[in-house]
Amino acid sequence: MRTRKLWRAAEGKLLTAFPAFSVDETVAIRDWLWFPEQGASVSIAAYLRALARRLFVASGSVASPRAPDLQDESMEAVRHSDVPGARSRRFLRWLSFALPPHLLLAVHPDKPLHVDVLTPSLDRMLADHGFAEPHLHVGAGLRFEDLWVSALVSVSEARHAGFSSPGAELDHGDDLLPWMLRIAVVRQWLAVFLADGGRTTFHWWLLHVGLAGLPPTQSLVARREVWSAVARGQLGAGARSSAVHAALQGLLREFCPINASRPDAPQCYAELHSHDPIARWFGGGRLETPDRLLIVCAMRHVEQHPNDLAFQALFYQLIRVQGLFYRHLVQRPMTPGLLWFIRFYSRMSPAKKLVSSMKVKVEAAAAVCGRSRGLRSLEVRTAPDDTDHMRRDFAGLFEAARGLNGADETSAGLEVGLVLHLTKSRGVDADRGQPNAHGRGCHADPEPYGTTNGFGYRFGSYYDSRRSQIMALADLLESHPHLLRLVRGIDACTDELGTPNWVLAPLFRYFIRVSEAVGELLAVRDPYVRSRPPRCRRTIHVGEDFIHLQGGLRRIDEAIQFLPLEHGDRLGHGLALGVDPAKWSIQSGRLALTREERLLDLTWEWRLNSIGRVATGRDLLLEREIRRMAKQVFQRELSPWAVDCLVRDLHDDAMLRRAGFPGDQPPGQGDSGGSSAPMRERSWILGQYLTNKQVYRRGQAIEWVDAEGDGAALSILSRYLRERVARLGLIVEVNPTSNLLIGHLGQLRDHPLWRLQPPTPAADLVPVRICIGSDDPLTFATNLPNEYQLISDAMQALGYTASQCGDWLESVRKAGMDGRFTLPWREQPSVWQYSSGFIRFVSLPP
Repeated sequence: MRTRKLWRAAEGKLLTAFPAFSVDETVAIRDWLWFPEQGASVSIAAYLRALARRLFVASGSVASPRAPDLQDESMEAVRHSDVPGARSRRFLRWLSFALPPHLLLAVHPDKPLHVDVLTPSLDRMLADHGFAEPHLHVGAGLRFEDLWVSALVSVSEARHAGFSSPGAELDHGDDLLPWMLRIAVVRQWLAVFLADGGRTTFHWWLLHVGLAGLPPTQSLVARREVWSAVARGQLGAGARSSAVHAALQGLLREFCPINASRPDAPQCYAELHSHDPIARWFGGGRLETPDRLLIVCAMRHVEQHPNDLAFQALFYQLIRVQGLFYRHLVQRPMTPGLLWFIRFYSRMSPAKKLVSSMKVKVEAAAAVCGRSRGLRSLEVRTAPDDTDHMRRDFAGLFEAARGLNGADETSAGLEVGLVLHLTKSRGVDADRGQPNAHGRGCHADPEPYGTTNGFGYRFGSYYDSRRSQIMALADLLESHPHLLRLVRGIDACTDELGTPNWVLAPLFRYFIRVSEAVGELLAVRDPYVRSRPPRCRRTIHVGEDFIHLQGGLRRIDEAIQFLPLEHGDRLGHGLALGVDPAKWSIQSGRLALTREERLLDLTWEWRLNSIGRVATGRDLLLEREIRRMAKQVFQRELSPWAVDCLVRDLHDDAMLRRAGFPGDQPPGQGDSGGSSAPMRERSWILGQYLTNKQVYRRGQAIEWVDAEGDGAALSILSRYLRERVARLGLIVEVNPTSNLLIGHLGQLRDHPLWRLQPPTPAADLVPVRICIGSDDPLTFATNLPNEYQLISDAMQALGYTASQCGDWLESVRKAGMDGRFTLPWREQPSVWQYSSGFIRFVSLPP
């Protein structure tokens, strides 16, 4: 009966997620996986053991992936390549989006500790020459096993809806915390039972030992809300009630006699798993963790005591909830766009009690990204906050960098740097997965709406918050100028389509001015510094997410022109540069764009035509369409030149200040009288755009665009922009798995990187240098060495020889090292404080 229910639920999910599968084929795959022998039932423990043996070959402590035997013709689609080992790695790659590999390692008969996917030649190349991690968001630089332990500690203090997230499993995550609370308690009981020897049945032990020390009321809560609910496999009707929630947290924190969680947070990454609540019974290290040892012992108990049904039921529920939490965090394929990614990334936050320290996060990132395999440069990214928070983060960064440069021979010479990223956002409702119609109430809406935007200007409140962060950072750099050796750049990330570049451009320019002033101060006053540190660099997530390819290209060009980007700077993702415009325009069909987006795209093309950069041959169409849409938005005749002036004025500090942006100061004087008529016209257009809610509403109207009609122009624009990027020496940060999932590419052979830097010369393509990063290892179930291997496998699947793969990967590795922002570690003086006040000479942003 249970198997029937499980299959009905699984079938519904599978057929919905994979509509190309027939019912017969799905049933055949089920039989192949679940029932290898006809007429014989298979326990979950036996199934896990068999799956682990199928997928991994163990050699000592190392496991290598192998693909299962796929003789069935229905599985022929999985045979994607004849490259030795590539099919196995690809199989594991897709499985790891749904099932935590560490679980399979723990249940494997040979109990290997970690998976190694690198070929010997690639492993040697990375180890001998070193490689850089140029693109890593430090909050996601963890292994799943690390966050799982932190989550089990965090649930004792999590708020009632702490794990809620739009689109998540278990009713948008609302039922995940109730499950996690119950499993956290059950997991400790299982651990103590096994540590006691497991000589009785678990049910007898729980009644006579496990619950014996609890007060009657807590014992009742434990029996009703933990034991019966978890054993049944379903939550009761009152599972979400505040009273039950509080009672379970109280049980976990105080009344459960086996709660071994330590009150202090780990001081370093090596201590993390010693804070696991079951560590007092199952000690271990970073690889042989208490959680892994619990699974190993529990599997042994299940196999040696097949009649202990209560233990089996609870242990299997523990495995199930761990799997659900894994899928809660790891991005699911087949849904493109950054908004889908943002939901998964944000789900880590409520589980980070043990990994909130910057020191722990940086040390974890170094381990995940290949500290022992040749990592030479580690750039981590995080958002600035208030002064006290940044002070703690910088202190943790400093301690981590010091430790990583002296702990052992694997860490000597590891450069560590921080890139501050300004996060883009549409507003609270959109972040919750409840966007209002036509952009109402988001940061872009100048009409005040709740707490979203009280300034009456587009992005007024949002800009003010980001400006406060940058000003706090400037104050810290002034008082602690040696931080400039660790704070190495600035970035903007997250919701590319939600916040245009003009909003953050003044803050980029201000940060660079401050960093240059701090560098001059160090060179003049510091006896430890004989020369000025290299200037801080800029990178920006751009060209990654777009509806129309022209919008992705335009935002790249605007970033280059207005931030501005120079030689030594980088582009984050930049996928639009590598897309084949002709193929994209044919495949995309009709697209729905906001009128404002289409107006800005065509104005960009008009400007490039007017100054002679390109000749797309559709001047009359551009003139007509720009005038039509501008009149619809502003309710008056505007020329393409006037709209182009608006774009340039939005990126101009003086013009924004004159218009009163962001709304916390009166508009500048001189809008009439002393100004020329053209300047008054420009000021009027800018003011209307920033403050008039009706202009905003009309700009959100939908324009239907035939992408195929733009194909020829897109090819010309793309060629121009590639040449500009290559001429400036900008490097594009490519994150293969991130792009695979966010861009819904299907497979890496379809990745735009092959057009960005073709492995063999292409007459019609100007090569653009790229480097490889991992982006968010936990969210994408990857790490940096694995990303290199995935690219190598994809190249050979495309028909390139091993020699060509090696040469191309070496050029990419070298580009990462050449374009790194980090500096060699050097011990800093103990006194950092300088007299403040010198940055008052640096012009402020609006």
